Order: sequence, then structure tokens, then C-alpha cells
Amino acid sequence: MQQKIIITGGPDTGKSSIINELILQKYDCMPEISREKILKTQAKGIDQLFLKDPILFIQLLLEDRGKQYLEAIGLKISTVFFDRGNPDVPGCMKYLGVQFLNYFWKSSETYRYSIIIMLLPWKKTYTSDHERYGNFKQSVAIHNYIKNTYFELDYKIIDVPKIRLKERINNILNSIS
Repeated sequence: MQQKIIITGGPDTGKSSIINELILQKYDCMPEISREKILKTQAKGIDQLFLKDPILFIQLLLEDRGKQYLEAIGLKISTVFFDRGNPDVPGCMKYLGVQFLNYFWKSSETYRYSIIIMLLPWKKTYTSDHERYGNFKQSVAIHNYIKNTYFELDYKIIDVPKIRLKERINNILNSIS
């Protein structure tokens, strides 16, 4: 049975850095797609679709995440890492106080993952940019909402300590073996 492993946490906790390092080490990974969605909509003149129309943004995001999940199954590999998973969506929506469609929750129940790796917020490394807006306090709050959503869906979570990238990778690989 394929291990589908989520790397998640609040904004700027190192998810993409870990995914990129895992790719360098020849692990199969599915990259984060929300930044790609933001850049595509910005190219069409919509500065922040997530803020302007969060429901539409999330529908597009979940559609692509579903495609990633099915693509992973089709790869016939034993382990695949995902930069975020479907349960991140209702977690973020709860943080924003936005009513979300039942479809968002059902998507989280339908696409199940094997292991959830949670990266802790780390003020020392936190930065924001044009696609990642907000501050460290908001990152911590988003992290907590995401974590609680995974708990609500009966996932066991493995927290990764605030250590250097290579050590985080070793921690993750040791946790899943």
C-alpha cells in the first residue's frame, strides 16, 4: 500500500524547502500548488484571489490537489510526499472565519493520507513576500487551525522540531520508516 505523507504547517515553516530537499534525494514529491495558483491569477490581474473570492480559490486548489492525489496513485510507487494536503483547506478557512462548503470537508475525508508531518512555526526563519502575506503571529494561528483540523479527521501527527534542514529531513525519514 502506498504511503502518502503530508508535509504541513503554517506559512513559512519550511515545507517547500523540505520537499525540494526530498526531491534532490530522489524521493517522489507533489509540490505545493497554492503559490502557483496565486501567480497564475496575478498574471490575469487578480492580485489575491484567495482574499477576493476564497471559495473559488479553494475550489480550484482542491481540484488540483485531487488530481495530485490520483496522479500519485497512478505512479505505482511505495512512498510519495505532498506539500500540504486537503485538510489544510478547512483549517485555513476556519482561521479566516469563512463559511466553507461541505465539499471542502468531504474532500478531506475522501483523500486520506498515511502520515502527517507537522512543521512548527519558527520565528527565527519567518519571512513574508508577495504571495505569502501576513505576520508570524498569523502563521502560528493558521498552524493551530490546520493542526486541529487534522486531529478532527483522526490523524496522528508527527511534529518536527525546529532544527536545521538536513536534521529535519533525517527526523522525517526516521519517523516514517
